[in-house]
Amino acid sequence: CRERGHQPRSGASASTTGKTETAASWRIRGMAATDGANATDVATRYWLTEEEKDKLVEAQAYEKGEAVAKIFSGIFFTGVAGWLTLSNGTRLAFVQRAALEKRLTTCCYLSTYVAAFSCFFNYFQLTAVDDLVLPTPSGEKNYTLDLARPLEWIMTCPLMQLSLVLMGGSKIPEYLMPSFS
Repeated sequence: CRERGHQPRSGASASTTGKTETAASWRIRGMAATDGANATDVATRYWLTEEEKDKLVEAQAYEKGEAVAKIFSGIFFTGVAGWLTLSNGTRLAFVQRAALEKRLTTCCYLSTYVAAFSCFFNYFQLTAVDDLVLPTPSGEKNYTLDLARPLEWIMTCPLMQLSLVLMGGSKIPEYLMPSFS
């Protein structure tokens, strides 16, 4: 502890005002950032008071809750957007029998949806929220899976396949719609 310039804390806190607690939480985050450790390790390493440890645990719970809320919001928004698109759109069988210009317009709309989904999921891949840590059999090194990548494929590949079926027109049977793929 002392070689990094941090002094261990005694059992009692110097003050119990809100300013001291805020300074302690900032100190914990700063120590965690400089040490490359998580905040719980810092709390045990630098002998924090019970009050400071409680604040630390509360901050970690808040951050995890925030991540869950973001994931839920993304899933809910995607579901509502899909439902609105399907409920207010033209039947696909009608579009498949329509003139070439109408089919091309519909394929352009589908390509726009594919681009929007890809943009959202690629932005989501930059964050650590979607990371899933998978242990290896040897246990020496863990593998990190970006969960947004397969979700992007699940959302965009059927739309691209649907574009191919709609471009083919009425010569392609209806049972080849991408819902079976």
